[in-house]
Amino acid sequence: SVTNPGPGFVLRPGDQVQSLDDEGVKLQFENVPVEMILHQGAEAKVGEAAETPALTVERGRVDVDVKDKETDFLLETPHATAAAGSSDFTLMVTTNATALESKRGEVEITSLHSGNRLSGLGWVFDKNIQMVAQIE
Repeated sequence: SVTNPGPGFVLRPGDQVQSLDDEGVKLQFENVPVEMILHQGAEAKVGEAAETPALTVERGRVDVDVKDKETDFLLETPHATAAAGSSDFTLMVTTNATALESKRGEVEITSLHSGNRLSGLGWVFDKNIQMVAQIE
């Protein structure tokens, strides 16, 4: 488990990361053009699969910038999974809901409960894995 990793810290499979810093913690994968900021209170774990970079977000806000259109990136929360190519988006995870808002590109989000897939600019899922709002 790593708390507040410093500049230049590179994520590796299995790393558990937590941000207690007021300004958040900037993270990146080794040899993958994805940059993330874990904001204060965020907790995440790096996926074990080598072929697709992945991050499981347990709670908190994470800003994600997938720089390359050839890169696939997967995020998982207690409520949904989000698959992104070249995009810039924010994922907010609480005990009761997952919210996703895309600033650039399109992100596909899939309910872990129902399997329903949605894509667009932003969505909110509640703890019962129901889509409760579309962010315009």
